[in-house]
Amino acid sequence: MNDINSDDELYLRELQSQCRFSLRALAYVQMSLNAESDDYDIDEFWYHIQAFIVSCGNVALMLKQRSKKDHLLRYREHHRFMIEKYNLPRYYFDTERKIRNAFEHYDEQIIDWLKEPHNIRGLNNIGPINGIIQGATFSYLKHFDQTTNKLYFKDMSIDLQETYNHLVTLDKRIEELINPSFGSHNF
Repeated sequence: MNDINSDDELYLRELQSQCRFSLRALAYVQMSLNAESDDYDIDEFWYHIQAFIVSCGNVALMLKQRSKKDHLLRYREHHRFMIEKYNLPRYYFDTERKIRNAFEHYDEQIIDWLKEPHNIRGLNNIGPINGIIQGATFSYLKHFDQTTNKLYFKDMSIDLQETYNHLVTLDKRIEELINPSFGSHNF
């Protein structure tokens, strides 16, 4: 039993669900990277990255406290209230949200990217970010660098390990709130 009112609890549960969707997608990303080379499917990897970006973007929106748009002010006030009342970690996932927003306008993103001057383009690349061919200019629409755990979308990047850690921390905090006996067992 907890002391959270039912509306707040529903909001927190949905926030937790979005965290868990993001974490699940990252688990599948990791599994796709660990697949045997014969079973490796780049589309599977990017499919789970897109699922991660969408759910992590939702987490960002549910925690966002600032907005330039007046009609969104009441939502931002609610988010600020929830963060302060329940002492939620102050992770905002801003870049993840921006990448999610870019995915919402993917058609525009790819057309604009194709107009940029570069010798070599990579659409769904996985590998070190540095190019192998000297003197060439590289441009990646979507890129994952396994050596740094960084995900790139055009000129934006996020560290997947850092994002994962933040999602786990947020998920645990919500679990403590919803289920106060969580973590209090002695073995």
